[in-house]
Amino acid sequence: MSVESFIVQGLRETYHELGEYSFKLVLNPRRFANGHGVSLSLVDSDRKPMAADVRCWGRKVTCTFVIDGTVSDGISYVRVKNGSSEEKVLTFWVIKP
Repeated sequence: MSVESFIVQGLRETYHELGEYSFKLVLNPRRFANGHGVSLSLVDSDRKPMAADVRCWGRKVTCTFVIDGTVSDGISYVRVKNGSSEEKVLTFWVIKP
């Protein structure tokens, strides 16, 4: 998946507090008719899955996730898949108080 496939809005580089957060992917209309073929998965630095709710509305994909006591400090990953062929990885830091 090329960088031009989507725009990321609201994903911070670092999260310092526990709580619920969200970010949005706006998909390129030249590559996507809608967001229903896109899947997201979040894992923490220990490769444990993070709780996340992913919703699609047209070419906008909104992901709401929780940073709580079970999430490990370090670099967390968002894996964005388009079907089974293309994948892009986004990263962010979790530094809990």
